[in-house]
Amino acid sequence: MRIFLLACAALSLAAQPPDTERRMAQGIEAYRNGRYAAAAGHFTAVLQMDPGYVDARLYLATAYMVQYVPGSQDPNNLHLALKAIDEFQEVLNLDPEHELALSSIASLYYRQKKYDDATEWYEKLTSLDPDNKEAWYSLGVIAWNRFYPAQQAARSKAGMKQDDPGPLPDSAARQDLRQRYSAIVGAGIENLKKALTIDPRYEDAMSYLNLLMRERADWLDSAEEYRKEIAAADVWVAKAMETRKLKAERHPQP
Repeated sequence: MRIFLLACAALSLAAQPPDTERRMAQGIEAYRNGRYAAAAGHFTAVLQMDPGYVDARLYLATAYMVQYVPGSQDPNNLHLALKAIDEFQEVLNLDPEHELALSSIASLYYRQKKYDDATEWYEKLTSLDPDNKEAWYSLGVIAWNRFYPAQQAARSKAGMKQDDPGPLPDSAARQDLRQRYSAIVGAGIENLKKALTIDPRYEDAMSYLNLLMRERADWLDSAEEYRKEIAAADVWVAKAMETRKLKAERHPQP
């Protein structure tokens, strides 16, 4: 994102009045040096002179976003996330098909664990760009995050350790998980497969596909069904390992 922003700003600076250009350049310099609060002040000044300056709005939103610390409930920290989202929304008001603004809003909601909102924005991104593999992958990861705590709670309640084979011994627990999460997990699996259609060597998508299938096996009603699902998940483990090996051979570390 940093390189992308710098390139965009370089293209647009030449067309700006001297005062706007000067403040924009000061903001970019502060941003480059990690002085994000100071950078935000410069970009705010630019927008007071030219509210329709898309690159300045994008920089301001990003300066807020990079200061946000996921997990911290400090009010000032949460306010940074809100301000970032508001500014990215303003970018979209100026340019409704701005993919970086869309993905940034989705990412901010995801980092705040607001999975419904994150899903909505990643789906907007896939509608705009169906070949965005990261968006499809992120939807798969969100599915994992939404159901995994309940899955682990059910295993813990049944006295099962991490490596104990399934399925869950309690049929009521299996049925409850199926009813609550079957659609979410199924959609997650399909989204990861879409990411792999775009990039067949996307090993992170393979890994999460394995995880979703492996955990879903706990909901099945027989040991035979469980073994079949685990075997299907293991195929993706093997593919992910093979892909990592091939990439390492082609691009060895110095």
